[in-house]
Amino acid sequence: MIGIDMEEISHFQSISEEKFDRIFTQTEIDYAKKFSNYQQHLAGMFCAKEALVKALDNKNLIYNKISIEHTQSGRPFFLINNYLKSILDICRIKSLNLSISHTNTHAIAVVTIFE
Repeated sequence: MIGIDMEEISHFQSISEEKFDRIFTQTEIDYAKKFSNYQQHLAGMFCAKEALVKALDNKNLIYNKISIEHTQSGRPFFLINNYLKSILDICRIKSLNLSISHTNTHAIAVVTIFE
């Protein structure tokens, strides 16, 4: 199964900190704010969560309980915490692949699920 999402970066330039807390983990916010163009990174991580929702066909996911982290080289991945593990177990998902990219104006993410 595959999920894809694309968003305009401009949507993330006026979001309040309160809304950030409902969408992102503190780790994600801290990661993004290391960059001067942090909205691009937040938009990319939001796209990743939306792509996961589409791939799983589950609109009831709690976004700030799903965490995207990055390897030292910058490759994004879903942190398999207890919340996400329980969802993957219920859906009988064995692994997830994540790709995120962005330009100055748009972010996109692709999630591939293997059963």
